[in-house]
Amino acid sequence: MKFLEVELEILSPTIVTERRSLRGFLKALDYIPASTLRGAILSELYRRGIVKESFLESERARPSVITSYAYPVVDGRKTYPAHPFMYECKICKVVKNYLSEVIEDLESHGHLSKLAHLTCESGHVALESLYSKPYPKEGKNRVPTSRFLCTGVSKERGTSEIGMLYEYEAIAPGRKFWATMAIPDELEEHVDGLEVRIGRGISRGFGRSRIIKSSVIGLRGLAAKIEEVIVQGKYIVFYASSPLVSCHQDSYEPYPLEVDLSSLTAKLAMSEGGKLEVKAVYGRADFRIGGWDMYENVEKAPVEHATRPGAIVVAKYSGSPLALVALSLLGTIERLGSTVITGVNMLHPARTHPIFKLGE
Repeated sequence: MKFLEVELEILSPTIVTERRSLRGFLKALDYIPASTLRGAILSELYRRGIVKESFLESERARPSVITSYAYPVVDGRKTYPAHPFMYECKICKVVKNYLSEVIEDLESHGHLSKLAHLTCESGHVALESLYSKPYPKEGKNRVPTSRFLCTGVSKERGTSEIGMLYEYEAIAPGRKFWATMAIPDELEEHVDGLEVRIGRGISRGFGRSRIIKSSVIGLRGLAAKIEEVIVQGKYIVFYASSPLVSCHQDSYEPYPLEVDLSSLTAKLAMSEGGKLEVKAVYGRADFRIGGWDMYENVEKAPVEHATRPGAIVVAKYSGSPLALVALSLLGTIERLGSTVITGVNMLHPARTHPIFKLGE
């Protein structure tokens, strides 16, 4: 298995929306869901004859292609979902990252033992939470979009149908997103330059994107950084770059209480394992995870109350640093009924992640 960081460029208006209204699909997301990106990649590999139908069928039960959520690239810089300790002053517009001020308290006690006095550098207390919004932000913190008005066409008459008028909000062409990807060794050569179709309306030309850049992620280098921040007897503070959820057959919880990393390291043919025991989570459980099963052509069972990306997790950890690298890039594979959910519970030790210093 290879781990890649990829950059994706939007080639045609892309409809990836948060909700459906009476008139159509409105409010484009400022990210691309992991399930959407993964499905688009698998579909294109199948369309080109690179993988067979049997491979797609096995991916439904035992995923080997796993992507993260894709976040915007702004002025050549990667963005990340802001955590709950990031605020912007409504008066002077200065962004303040308080995680560095509370992390030692979290590492010592496993939770906040005292409330922080939140003000900006000028002493203003009128602060707006940036939690889960892409940061560094662009403009009004929204990915630029376009709106389209479309009508349904009768197959019999070849003309527009009454009452079939739809409005779409789509991500504008030229936008770039980045994500991480785990992929079998034999498929790595097909990733760079791969053109995929994302979201709704692909039969009408919407959703064309291309992977314009890919680079291999070095696992050992990440493990060395993580090893430096593991202190015996202390909690580890994690940053969640993905949603959090824990599924149990036909029910789920907004975050896992315990994560066994043995199954993750087995994917890498590693003997090292690990165990994570969650002590506290700082975030909001109002994030929806859904999608469409293209193999069965049915809607996947939705998760309505996952924890938003950007959450801060405090946990006890026993195991190797390399196992934590696997967790940060693979997350966990959750099963809700017959639905397999990937791209969730991707946790990074906060002290080693770029978000720790952003906005200070």
